[in-house]
Amino acid sequence: ESSILWSFIYLFVRLAQVFSSVLSPWSSFLVSLPKLRILYSTFLGVNLDSRNQSIEKTSSYEKLNTPKIEIKNLYFRWNNKQDYILNNLSYDINSKNMCIITGSSGSGKSSLLSLLMGLLEPCKGQILIDNMNPNKYFKKNHLNVAYVGPDPFLFNNTIRSNLQYGLNKSKTEERIYEILKVCNLEEKILNLPDKLDSIFCYQNDVFSCGEKQRLSIVRALLREPKLLILDEATSNIDKRNEDRIFDYIDSLDCTVFFVTHKLNYLNRYDKYISINLNKE
Repeated sequence: ESSILWSFIYLFVRLAQVFSSVLSPWSSFLVSLPKLRILYSTFLGVNLDSRNQSIEKTSSYEKLNTPKIEIKNLYFRWNNKQDYILNNLSYDINSKNMCIITGSSGSGKSSLLSLLMGLLEPCKGQILIDNMNPNKYFKKNHLNVAYVGPDPFLFNNTIRSNLQYGLNKSKTEERIYEILKVCNLEEKILNLPDKLDSIFCYQNDVFSCGEKQRLSIVRALLREPKLLILDEATSNIDKRNEDRIFDYIDSLDCTVFFVTHKLNYLNRYDKYISINLNKE
């Protein structure tokens, strides 16, 4: 009887694991559904011809303005039964400012960035980027915005292809190595058998978590953005390399949003938003 009981418990646990593996993607889909709806409606309004025109019109980065962002009486919650996680948020972020956003986990930092990028709609209030709502701004200036999240977006291809992914024109090898040096990756790449043409693969251990984050930052900086959005993008990067990266970012002609749990960069900010202060 004891063996039958243990067999039953084992089968029950295995069955629970199967159900969990099936339900987990579904729950993730439901959480992402509001963003997917916004993305779908956004791309419905952008045909291939208009995207090609955008590339032609925005190929000269020097002619573009660095945006100013206005957050006006912003309220957001996921449904009507919850309290607002963003409650009457109002800030003006001037052109070329660095805005640092801090707060505890789940306080709404990433939600604010999603609102800024037009992936979510505010319940009340508005965000304006150069006097345009986010969707209109990103349709017009998508080539001049760079986003780096906490999980590096890299794929199984050459390092060169990874770094130039999404760019409207290829960068010279000299320029690529210049930005790799900023992120302290130049020597690492030069020591690889095929250098920039070496194949990146998630399954090997050539790059640490911090180095993968730095590769994602290199790609963002190669974009020469006018708006740079960093969502916990340096969480696995040591302070010495963070300092190198932010010394370079400080010299750029761009507006920066930086979500972080680290408080050692508060001396760099032009605007500081603590989401905890805006919760009910």
